[in-house]
Amino acid sequence: MSNDEKVVIQSRFKNLFEFLKAYNDLRTPVITDISKQIATLWLNSLLKHPSVKLNEYFVPTKKELEEDGRQENDVLLEITRPIITPCPKPPEILSDWLLPGWTKISNEAEVRKSKNVTTKKDETIIEQFDDVPERKTAFDSWIKTRNKWSDNEQLARTPKFAHQSCI
Repeated sequence: MSNDEKVVIQSRFKNLFEFLKAYNDLRTPVITDISKQIATLWLNSLLKHPSVKLNEYFVPTKKELEEDGRQENDVLLEITRPIITPCPKPPEILSDWLLPGWTKISNEAEVRKSKNVTTKKDETIIEQFDDVPERKTAFDSWIKTRNKWSDNEQLARTPKFAHQSCI
């Protein structure tokens, strides 16, 4: 291949890449107005949670860089995945009485008011939840624990906090 042919090929490749760059610039323009972005997350709107750490950033002086040799605190925002804990287990006395969904934070823990029970004589009777005072006491104690867990866990489970939405 002669030198002239190489120059022609290089020129064509250069033109091709310039065309592709111009085409890409037309199809995906750089958005410089933040209000036109698809999504925004302002730093002052971040949730107050141990998993979200907003560091103060300062620009070190030349003297500080010379003395230290390295720049500290160069990370502005640190987000770690929150630790999700399971719902506290209820006492065994409540296992047949709790309605499904008590493990979900969005649901209230509720008990059945009554249930059918078969006696030793094969008779069916209706047993009320409040018939056994220990059940009511156990539920009241457990629901306090569950509510405290729910309050502490709520922030980490909010959709706004979702780890992937902050990145």
